[in-house]
Amino acid sequence: MARYVAGVKFSENFSSALQYLAMQQYINSHPEQFLLAFLITETMGLPNRFVTEEAGRYAVLATANFVDCIACAPLPLLKSQT
Repeated sequence: MARYVAGVKFSENFSSALQYLAMQQYINSHPEQFLLAFLITETMGLPNRFVTEEAGRYAVLATANFVDCIACAPLPLLKSQT
């Protein structure tokens, strides 16, 4: 979760164009690019009131943390079927 928070704080005072570039760079370096892109797209579609409220922020952070947990979870080794 710290990585996501740092990324958000990093681009907080950027112009819209720079925020977009920072978001693209973050997505491109993420192991679960499609899932993270979906999360960000859905989050951007939320009403501003929801995201600015404390409960909304925690919901967004929890979801981002969940995506990072999925991305960083080790996959079990598959046994070959012979």
